[in-house]
Amino acid sequence: WFNCMPSEIGSLSRLKTINASRNFLKPNSSSLLFDQLRRLGDLARLDLSYNQKCSRSEHRVSIQEALRPNSVEVLVTVWQELAEKCDTDRQMRVGDSAAGRDPVLLRSQLEPHSTVELRRRLVRDFGCRPLNPVEANRGEVMHMLLECYNGEGM
Repeated sequence: WFNCMPSEIGSLSRLKTINASRNFLKPNSSSLLFDQLRRLGDLARLDLSYNQKCSRSEHRVSIQEALRPNSVEVLVTVWQELAEKCDTDRQMRVGDSAAGRDPVLLRSQLEPHSTVELRRRLVRDFGCRPLNPVEANRGEVMHMLLECYNGEGM
């Protein structure tokens, strides 16, 4: 974990993606080194997800503005957006409880597991790349997992 970007980052002129998620970065120039990041003309994505100090939609906007004239996709975890997404994920479940599901179906057996556990299974058991929670909701994760099991003949 770190609370400041490496001072040499501006010398990596061909860098396209920075994954600085799950750190202690702050949405300011002393932590993110905007002057250095602006030197990266090919930078397309800056992942700051799960940095507690970069957790508001205003932070996303201010960081993007600080990186201009470069157009960089900035990913931050906005807890309110994540909470709304979790509510949507709960609505994607089949049946309100185990009693309302067909126990013979694989999906019925997977429904009680959390979305995080389903994502882990995709990576651990089927060798899939980790999925970004912002890009794949519970329904999509479940669909991918069922497709993987189907490919195994289950």
